[in-house]
Amino acid sequence: MSPMSSSSSKAAAKRARVTDDWRAFEAEGDAARARGGCEAHEAREKYARAMEAEEEDDGCSSRVWVKWALMERRCAVDGFDALEAGLRVGLERAMEEALRAGADAERLGIAKGVRDVGSQLALLLCQRAREDEAGDLLEFLGYTHRLGPDVLSYALAPTDFEKPPDGIVYARDGALSDEVLSWLRDEAFPFSDGTRTIENGFWDEHDYWNPKTAFFSYVQERRASPKDAESKMDVLVHVVRDVAAEYFPAVRDAEYAEWWAHARPHADGHQMHFDSHDEGIGGVKHPICSVIVYVDGCCGGPTLVTNQLDTSTELASRGWLVYPKTGRIAVFNGDYLHGVIPGRGVRPEPDARATATAPIDKRRTLMIAFWPDMDVLRTGHELGDWYPAGSARPFPPPSANAPSWRHSFDLTPGFDVESLSRKKTDAVDVHPVPVSKPWIRIDGKKIPTGAPIPRYDVCFQGF
Repeated sequence: MSPMSSSSSKAAAKRARVTDDWRAFEAEGDAARARGGCEAHEAREKYARAMEAEEEDDGCSSRVWVKWALMERRCAVDGFDALEAGLRVGLERAMEEALRAGADAERLGIAKGVRDVGSQLALLLCQRAREDEAGDLLEFLGYTHRLGPDVLSYALAPTDFEKPPDGIVYARDGALSDEVLSWLRDEAFPFSDGTRTIENGFWDEHDYWNPKTAFFSYVQERRASPKDAESKMDVLVHVVRDVAAEYFPAVRDAEYAEWWAHARPHADGHQMHFDSHDEGIGGVKHPICSVIVYVDGCCGGPTLVTNQLDTSTELASRGWLVYPKTGRIAVFNGDYLHGVIPGRGVRPEPDARATATAPIDKRRTLMIAFWPDMDVLRTGHELGDWYPAGSARPFPPPSANAPSWRHSFDLTPGFDVESLSRKKTDAVDVHPVPVSKPWIRIDGKKIPTGAPIPRYDVCFQGF
């Protein structure tokens, strides 16, 4: 073997070793991320190790920078300078990858890897109100419109509130009793008490933390009164129905209540969308209204509800932000475009726990959509219609051979249905924060009246 061929073999072996190293670290990071709980810290470290292993030109994939950035946002307590620096390196890596793969240099920004990393950096710039830099980057990435500064860089301590036009969005504080909130937080959807992780089967048995897990929801059929309840969820639905019916009277006659739950870190949001049965499969069908119950409003960005319908021919011209607060109930018309804005800044935790390894609190929300009629999706699976998890599945009955999480919803001896379902008299309506420009053009020009709605993929939402 010639010295040159020996050298080439060693270089190839080194590249293979580097590739094996970063892929192994990426896989370990993915596994930690899917476990949820406090594992974001471990996932971040594994992704960082993968990034450090990129010694060759064809080293660590830029997708690892995206995963690292998501975990860094969740874990950071001292600011985001390291995140910005890391994303700038990742963007260079993504552009190199795209050019090697034959991407058009004139349209480099729309290459998937470049867009994925660049969008993370653009969100950070938007949240930091660095508008010119954000605009230049978003234009490079192929976006023409974006959520406005009053949305992505929302006020942390708002002072301006407004009653929206009737039929769009409402909010109420103090409508849930302490007993109901305690059950929701500690039994139905527990996560963290700030010093240790508490779990029941709900999140784990649905594999909730795994990014590959699809949407799942359950359906409660209408009960004449709380006395007819077969589960604690039936009781809660009755309480929430009473609140929602004050704003949308048709809810009183709704035959079905579809519910789902989320537990998201401060930095996470949810893309803009319309509520629809079975995620719009087979045609769009909206509920009478949708409700957000803030089980734990300790962190996270506000929910944006706009005046844009799925039949609109123009982008939304107005919007309203409902901020998270424990015990708050938000009721809105699911016909309107809405979403959750990624949280700004570091996670708001008490100073005693604001360390790089502290448990990461989650904004826990329960969503309930009321339907006059709907198709409850029965699978016919031998383990029951509620398995595997999916959209609009029947709620497991008490006698079912159900997953373990179902037992947290049982009507236990001594459970006082009447007192828990009694309407509170000290609840107060609260107004959301108005947004005069939910969408803006990247080039800074005014959106003309009557301008058609741009393609979804050129409207930047922060994801």
